[in-house]
Amino acid sequence: MTELLSANLLRLKKSCLFWGTLALSVAFGCFIVYTQLSDRARYGSAVQLDSILFFYAMVIGLVCAVFISLFFGTEHSDGAMRNKIVVGRSRMSIYFAHLLTGYIVALLSTAAYLLTVLGLGLPTIGGLTAPIPSIALNLLGTLVMEAAFCAIYTLVTMNCTKKAVAAVSCILLFFGLMVASTYVKGRLDAPEFITGYTLSVNGEVVQTEPEPNPKYLRDGARTAYEFAYDLIPTGQASQYTMMTVQHPARVALYAAVVFAVSIGAGAALFRRKDLR
Repeated sequence: MTELLSANLLRLKKSCLFWGTLALSVAFGCFIVYTQLSDRARYGSAVQLDSILFFYAMVIGLVCAVFISLFFGTEHSDGAMRNKIVVGRSRMSIYFAHLLTGYIVALLSTAAYLLTVLGLGLPTIGGLTAPIPSIALNLLGTLVMEAAFCAIYTLVTMNCTKKAVAAVSCILLFFGLMVASTYVKGRLDAPEFITGYTLSVNGEVVQTEPEPNPKYLRDGARTAYEFAYDLIPTGQASQYTMMTVQHPARVALYAAVVFAVSIGAGAALFRRKDLR
């Protein structure tokens, strides 16, 4: 697998897609810092570097979807995958070399964003105010989450023979997960009581008595939705972005489970796949 990984890394050096991914990460970091400074200049709003430090968590899933599907999707169409097996490379070594390469790109993209935000933000916005242990836990959690994203997209890409199908599938999967986590979060945020407004006889708007909200989640239903929100990678990304993870160890464990299940399923399917 070492030789396959080295070959993949050599491809990265010559890949416009890879360098474009890093450039976009840097550009995104510049954009985030600029918008924060603009808001402070226009509205006088307080800006903290902590609030933008983990914005990459929300977009890294899409970055991985695009890169992994396009970078490795060509190996089926141009016969490179079949040629590797013909010369004696095992399917599992190919699979894990691709997975590790995708994860390395995710880490480099994360580093590019963080270095940009810190490099521009520290002298203009100020230092970090959150406790270092909290920041470190958040950072480690995002790295596990990125591994889960890479495992999911590797599963799809390695088992799709057409690059276009792999790319569309990975991107749609990301947005599907985003919609699912947004829906779950909306249900969790539903208030226990709702208040209406009526127009009185003298023309005044009067607030009605609070009534129980039928959409409010209770007991087992709330527990199930909380589990789903912590399990879905985009739900994890939302929590890391806003630094609102209440159970970091549990969320990281769920990401590790998604990672392991995706690897197991993807490798099993690829082992039996007919490569033509």
